[in-house]
Amino acid sequence: MNFISLEFIALIFISTIIYYIVPIKKRYLVICLANAFFYVYSCKFRSLYLLASMVSIFFAGLFINKIIIKKNEVKELKIDKEEKKLLKKKYNKQKKLILLLAIIINLGILLVLKYDNFFISMINSLFSSKISFHTFIVPFALSYYTLSALSYIIDVYNEKYEATNNFFKIFLFLSFYPLMVEGPICRFNEIGEQLFEGHQFDYQKYCNNLLRITWGFMKKIVIADRVGVCVDAIFSYGYSGPLILLGVFGYVIQIYAEFSGCMDIVIGIGGLFGIKLPENFNAPFFSRSVDEFWRRWHITLGTWLKDYIFYPVSISKLNMKVSMLAHKIKWRHLADTIAMILPLFCVWFIMGFWHGPTNKYIIYGMYYFVLMLLSYLLKPLIKKINELLHTNTEVFSYHLLQSFITLIFVTLGMALFRVADLNGVKLLIYMFQLPMNSNISILFNGYANLMIVILGTITLFIIDLMKYHGINIMDKLNEQNLVFKYIVYLTVIMVVLIFGMYGTGYDASSFIYGGF
Repeated sequence: MNFISLEFIALIFISTIIYYIVPIKKRYLVICLANAFFYVYSCKFRSLYLLASMVSIFFAGLFINKIIIKKNEVKELKIDKEEKKLLKKKYNKQKKLILLLAIIINLGILLVLKYDNFFISMINSLFSSKISFHTFIVPFALSYYTLSALSYIIDVYNEKYEATNNFFKIFLFLSFYPLMVEGPICRFNEIGEQLFEGHQFDYQKYCNNLLRITWGFMKKIVIADRVGVCVDAIFSYGYSGPLILLGVFGYVIQIYAEFSGCMDIVIGIGGLFGIKLPENFNAPFFSRSVDEFWRRWHITLGTWLKDYIFYPVSISKLNMKVSMLAHKIKWRHLADTIAMILPLFCVWFIMGFWHGPTNKYIIYGMYYFVLMLLSYLLKPLIKKINELLHTNTEVFSYHLLQSFITLIFVTLGMALFRVADLNGVKLLIYMFQLPMNSNISILFNGYANLMIVILGTITLFIIDLMKYHGINIMDKLNEQNLVFKYIVYLTVIMVVLIFGMYGTGYDASSFIYGGF
């Protein structure tokens, strides 16, 4: 089922209407049925992979929970301290074994279905073998699904909360159909209970969420798809000079409008059911550092990597030894930087590899690894330079300079993400060649499309600027009179209907992040 399709839109409205008709205690069943219909309709037999994963996560959680209860009961036993210590050690081993089995099963499904040919090509290259490649049809957003599943079982293992003994809660958490295209990556303690408990209908919130969904469609099919026509032409047909630069910056606009637009749609759909999903974007292009950018861009992925990769690696025995050796260095900041190398490397290697089993994505991850490491290492030097030059770091002009420099580095990273392969990196060199060898309007299929892109991008910029300064547009809109609100609603709907890019190629499969 295409994300932008009449079938999907019909599923949203039918499921939400039925949701508020049935008794409040049974409303979770409506979401269960909608999820099941979406998967069976869209994925056919591939749904079995996800079902197997759900079952493994559910029972692993129950087993870990039982072991934790037994471990906690040890202190009440009338035995000596040594025996208690041995029992706790035994239970910890059992708990760890179940966690590892759950991780192996779920990562195994992901690696076999999505990364098998990557590993096969490596084996063939290393051992000169001729193992044949396979073609698996990967279920929707398997990468997103796997991270949510792993977060649940790891949190249960770490005793952040008890495992649920209700399979419906696990099913709802891991299969909520709006999340299956591009996330966000949710945690069980964020939405698990929300999905299970029924919610009362709120007319104003329902309208607000419909408006957010429509705004998301506008970002996707009015701005992103229109910019995509130009970007695809530039990256496909060997243009040079400033047009390459236009293509690179155009891709930044495209991916942001598309990805954030999809998040607006997903979060809006969740809101129709009364479910509050985590935000995934917070005006990232006003960031003053690359680190801040990644705290505002794809927020749920960043926090997942921080919680489940960065922190565990930071406190690992190996990294602690490295840290102890590093802190023998007199310059404390250098020592701290060295201690960050391993956890930061793991985060960005996994970030790159998670996006896809190709060298360009790994290099994309390594680009940010080097960038983040250098930015942290050079902080004292930059501070010293500012002090020597008596630079006022609190004025608007300095913040603007920081944002501009950050945008340049981010844009280069996005360019690495966009090129088809490593050979495509050569294309970026051509942006410094003159002259420009085409008319810009032709690339957008006319001046009308170009003007729509410009106006749409300006609107996007203004709304993000308001968001950056803490202004909630929806709250401001709700303060207005009824006539004005409905004029805004109708205007956004008409813009989408009139200026949207429809037809072949503009469906769920064309979402840039939809394939992960």
